Amino acid sequence: KEQGDELELDDWLRLADAVPRYAIVNITGGEPFVKKGAMAVVERVLDRQLATILTNGVLLDEERIRRL
Repeated sequence: KEQGDELELDDWLRLADAVPRYAIVNITGGEPFVKKGAMAVVERVLDRQLATILTNGVLLDEERIRRL
């Protein structure tokens, strides 16, 4: 991608799939949940790896918390 271009959701999901299962993934931002599709990426990562998520929690509602 060109500098300044953002990855599309499909690119993020492919990247999550490419991370080895033994890896620990750190998800940070800014605020990671501002990104459209962030929950899909987080869920994909959590299906395969251990992960930490650095968030201020403002965008976490009860549904998102249950999904995590």
